[in-house]
Amino acid sequence: MSEEIKRSCRTLYGYCYFTDLVRRYRKWKNMSLDAAVDKAVMVCIKRGILKRFFIKMRTEMTGMPISIFEYDAEEELRKEYRHGKRDGERRGKSKGKIIGIAQGISQSLINILESYGEVPDELKARISGQKDINVLSNWQKISLNVSNVGEFRQRTNL
Repeated sequence: MSEEIKRSCRTLYGYCYFTDLVRRYRKWKNMSLDAAVDKAVMVCIKRGILKRFFIKMRTEMTGMPISIFEYDAEEELRKEYRHGKRDGERRGKSKGKIIGIAQGISQSLINILESYGEVPDELKARISGQKDINVLSNWQKISLNVSNVGEFRQRTNL
């Protein structure tokens, strides 16, 4: 969070200051959560940061949920990155398999058509450009039930 934003709102600044103190006391001084919260409250009161709030709420502060004080933005970003990376890799592999299958069917279809005679480059390009496996499979079935490339083109409108 930018310093400019924190400084524009005293309450937000005070909250950020307080949570930062708690994290520092926990990390660098190995304090328990309750001790870190209590010390941070005392420091904030002494420095006039959210003083009225902390005086009123001091006894309740040590019972607050740990997640407020132990939230680590950098660690959360690392977790999100790892999760996103794994998800991206999984999707990439899945998409790669589909592309590979489509390429295999396309090549097989072209091979079948070439057994009937010359296959125009334009037709090869249209077949190779098709990425829908269902369409390619349908064309392949049709190719097995025709006697030449022209008949295949008529039946598939290619």
